[in-house]
Amino acid sequence: MRARREVVIELVLLGAVLLAAGALFAQGLAIPADYDEGSYLAAVDALRGGQELGSEIFTPQPPGFYYLLAAGDAVTGGSLDGVRAEVIALALAGCVAAFLVGRLVAGPVAGLAAAALLAVAHPYPAFASRVSADLPALVLALFSLACLLAAVTRPRGSPVLAAAAGVLFVAAVSVKLSALTVAVPLAAFALVRPPARRDLALAGTGAAVATLAFLLGHLGQLEGLWHGAVSYHGAARDVPGPGLRDNAEHFGHLIDPRTRNALFWLAPLGLAATVALARRGVALRLPLWPLWLWAVVGEGFLLWHRPLHDNHDVLLAVSLALPVGIAVGAVLDRLPSGRTLAAGAGVVTLVLAGGFVEEVRDQRGLHASEPAEVTWAAEQLRARTGPDDLIAVDRPIIAVLAGRRLPGDLVDTAYLRFRSGYLTPEHVLDEIDRVDVRAVVTARAFRDQPWLLAGLRARFPTRVSRGGVTLYLRPPALSG
Repeated sequence: MRARREVVIELVLLGAVLLAAGALFAQGLAIPADYDEGSYLAAVDALRGGQELGSEIFTPQPPGFYYLLAAGDAVTGGSLDGVRAEVIALALAGCVAAFLVGRLVAGPVAGLAAAALLAVAHPYPAFASRVSADLPALVLALFSLACLLAAVTRPRGSPVLAAAAGVLFVAAVSVKLSALTVAVPLAAFALVRPPARRDLALAGTGAAVATLAFLLGHLGQLEGLWHGAVSYHGAARDVPGPGLRDNAEHFGHLIDPRTRNALFWLAPLGLAATVALARRGVALRLPLWPLWLWAVVGEGFLLWHRPLHDNHDVLLAVSLALPVGIAVGAVLDRLPSGRTLAAGAGVVTLVLAGGFVEEVRDQRGLHASEPAEVTWAAEQLRARTGPDDLIAVDRPIIAVLAGRRLPGDLVDTAYLRFRSGYLTPEHVLDEIDRVDVRAVVTARAFRDQPWLLAGLRARFPTRVSRGGVTLYLRPPALSG
């Protein structure tokens, strides 16, 4: 009876964490779409229209990401808010996965602390409603880790859970390559217990089967997929720009106390708690060092990565929130009841609450409508093109809002793609001619390509402009 009551309390507290996290994550729905969100939604629309990933659609992320978005798109109808709602659901699932990992390592309190900290660990909540690959991939990675831990903590292991860990690992990597870093704690946890090496072998088998299925399913697109998801990012590293020092300064901002990031306020306490647990010989269900090792490897990967963007920091938030939250929760769980426990729990709660308030404030500070020129361009496209017409834009959210489809190779026309040589003005014009694009919108990178603009003026005699955005239209153009 007591055990049942404890489980009920545990679930109620987890539910409270998820409700608070959901309220926080939903704040991002009122933020205008960024460039990448429009590009990814345009790619999914092209996929829905029958174009193939890799061979026809330029895919700077692995294909699993687009399939994941397409699955949500089928349920939500393809709107920006609908797909963002899918990401919010995944972000909440990530908190559940963090709870499971923490519970398996050090018990329920550690699990709850890990889930609560992840929910407010910047920039996890900032990207909990953004359409990007980093957070969904790491959510799958967390569930892979939870499955393996559940297998190795069972007296006789669990072949099903171990194999599931391998399959989920491959699924995570198929969404974002940075999820490869979770291989570090997966291998470490399997090796800390000699009997668990069988589970590691089973996880490897599951990963091998999933990889083979992936390769067989994409035989005709492998070169194109590699071109976008791997070679493109390699070429991007060679583009002159921020380097190692700039990346280090980027992280310096994250750990600045003035940012009120709960993760970095609690990180020193989590490290101290880990040391204290080790010195006192406290036996957790599983050791913490594999999780700390993941955080170190994750930060090393990000320091190396170029160009480094805010969405990449989700890896650091996830990999660091786990050992910090679990260590702090484990110490709280072992404090004697009374003033010491109340004081410790109060401090942690205040930091988490402060992080929650700061994240809400940051998100609300970004609330706005889509820029007027973006909505104007979308309205013009709806009025001047037909539902089946192909268009080209350098700000893809315009096509999404207009309900118009892009050629697959032009769903991403970012500055970096031009600067890396993976897109040229000649190729854009050739693609426009090849698929008979009926309208082009220049609002971003296209404006910096004089040769491209000259080609557009020669091909599209009708032009209308507003606020730095220009529409190029083929005849016959509708009046209005």
